[in-house]
Amino acid sequence: MALLQPIQTQYGVELNYWKVSITNVDWHNKRLELVLAGYYDQASRINGKMPLEFVTFYFENADFFPDINLNLIEQCYQRLQSPIVDYNGNDINPFQGAIEIFEPGQPVERP
Repeated sequence: MALLQPIQTQYGVELNYWKVSITNVDWHNKRLELVLAGYYDQASRINGKMPLEFVTFYFENADFFPDINLNLIEQCYQRLQSPIVDYNGNDINPFQGAIEIFEPGQPVERP
């Protein structure tokens, strides 16, 4: 599973395929660090190419905290497709409205 969303990097390269690379959950303090790895496209990822950029999000309990009984990665992708606002109320989420894409062999429907 990944997100399909064209985002231009600081170097002027447009990356289209974003995969959750790191999740770090602090269950006690209800904090989540989520890192997405950006690839040119799905074929680059499948063929073992290295990500060209990483995007990191930090969430605290009021923003988003995963349900321990559900799939963590799926919850992260769902959250990333929703608005994320800064302290001034501005939407700062470049992944809002991104399309979920599945890798070969993954089921295409959630249970």
